Amino acid sequence: MVVRLGVLLLLLTACGPASEAPPADTSTGGADRVAATVREARVAESVNGRSMSVYGIVEGGSADDALVGLRPAFEAVGSLHAMEEDGGMMTMSEIDRIDVPAGGSVELRPGMLHGMLEELGDVPAVGDTLRLTFVFASGIEVEVRAPVLSMAEIAAGGAAHAH
Repeated sequence: MVVRLGVLLLLLTACGPASEAPPADTSTGGADRVAATVREARVAESVNGRSMSVYGIVEGGSADDALVGLRPAFEAVGSLHAMEEDGGMMTMSEIDRIDVPAGGSVELRPGMLHGMLEELGDVPAVGDTLRLTFVFASGIEVEVRAPVLSMAEIAAGGAAHAH
């Protein structure tokens, strides 16, 4: 009887939690990393049947990062763009990245930094909701659902009304 009790105690202590080894880190970027987020994502209706603009607010995590891509979950090609004044004219150019400072935010908005959806298969209509993935240099990917808004809603600051 004493031998059985000793074996039982040995087994119970052997199966207890190991306090020497820390738990494995399975997150992207460390256990204490707060990842970048995207809020108020919205898409402007297509006015030419070939492209649409993507807007929203990208909030930085606990470390500097950069938005490096935009991937739609439908037939289209996503990219990042910037608007700049050149000789009194506004020009748009494709860019490789948008830096997002730790703890800061970057607004993607008309006439400034924004995403583009081009080479559209079926053209989404006002009222549709699109799935988009924002891709960061750190490897983080943030999937959002973004409503397609009319140009009038976008001009009126449709972000606050996009749910």
